[in-house]
Amino acid sequence: MQPNPSSPEADPAVLRHLGQWVTATGVIAFMGMTTTTLLGAAARYLALPGFEWTFEITAILFIWTSFFGAVLAEIKRENVAMTVLVDRLSGRAARLVGLAGAFATLYFAGHLLVSGLAFASRNGLSPTPLLRWPRLVMILPLILFAAGIGVTVLVRIVQDWRGAARR
Repeated sequence: MQPNPSSPEADPAVLRHLGQWVTATGVIAFMGMTTTTLLGAAARYLALPGFEWTFEITAILFIWTSFFGAVLAEIKRENVAMTVLVDRLSGRAARLVGLAGAFATLYFAGHLLVSGLAFASRNGLSPTPLLRWPRLVMILPLILFAAGIGVTVLVRIVQDWRGAARR
């Protein structure tokens, strides 16, 4: 029995490995964000001084959680998509519209990656407001997001192309 083309078992190894790495990173970021949020809230409720750093770490980890969650959703084909038009089409027309959407996503991911790298080169070493960490900790998730989306879409384009060539 052949696996469903949209199931994770049908994905190439590169997407399965990328998905595992993205999941682990997202879970660690989410757990850290939850911990620092609770710690900061408890410190504020109990009027404990010296825990202001928890709010900066929470903000940083929120960025990591959000971007890695979006990449994971794309890898698992669970990202929000407006497929009303494609669902009404069939055959070659559906493939062409789907391919146009994939290339548009790849184009935007590429531009986002270039923009993120440029931003990191200009501001990556400037310090964060409170902890004085390099601002790269806030820019890196954007760069990895764009690269992850780009790799995912590119692999899917190749996968769809090979599947169409076999038919």
